[in-house]
Amino acid sequence: MAMKRNGKSPVSSDSDEKVVFFKDVSLGSKNKPVYRVADHITTVSFTWNSEMAVLHDIPIHFDEDRFRFHSYEDFKANCDLIGDLYDVVGHMKLVNGHTLTEHPILDEVEIATTRHVLVHMQSHE
Repeated sequence: MAMKRNGKSPVSSDSDEKVVFFKDVSLGSKNKPVYRVADHITTVSFTWNSEMAVLHDIPIHFDEDRFRFHSYEDFKANCDLIGDLYDVVGHMKLVNGHTLTEHPILDEVEIATTRHVLVHMQSHE
């Protein structure tokens, strides 16, 4: 994955220059303080200035109930409870169809020229 100098991976979700910055997709990193949601294989961290944009005409179908974000209020309301605020990330794939938990096949030439990787995340409201 193409990396910027600040250590963040650019991920585009639109045809123009709107970009979502992941602070790296990692396999269960436990080395920084985060809200514990559940033990998932893949953890995605967003920076404070992340922007989400709608991706139109996607070639892969995702069920609408497969992904959702918890709000800060959800976490704050549950912070003193024993247990975790569980969530299920059912489908998060690269637009080319590869999942992030397998070793994705990335077109290094395309990444080098466009400086972004397309990821589809289906939100659930």
